[in-house]
Amino acid sequence: MRGLTRETCTWFAAAALLANLALASAPDRPAAQAPDGAQLFAVRCAGCHGRSGEGVYGPPLAGVVNEKFATVEDEVKFVSAGTGRGMPAFATQLTKAELRAIAEFTRALPKPADD
Repeated sequence: MRGLTRETCTWFAAAALLANLALASAPDRPAAQAPDGAQLFAVRCAGCHGRSGEGVYGPPLAGVVNEKFATVEDEVKFVSAGTGRGMPAFATQLTKAELRAIAEFTRALPKPADD
């Protein structure tokens, strides 16, 4: 096998430079999309807490979760750990960003109107 010639090295250097210039001038790629709290809630939580957070098997969340948890971080910690008595721990099933998105979504759910 022959060693690299000066001409080959120059060609590789030029190709690398052109590739870098092309990447630098390429349009910005969109940032990673943030998790959708509503979608995650619908898939992971609504079965127990209801589609609107009204409560089914689990307690209602709509309009009351802010009273139970002072901060988003407090709610995330709770959902991560679960209760051991029905509420599963989601720390190994969801990322921190997903847990935060769900918590932010539940905190925005309006309290249901009295019938």
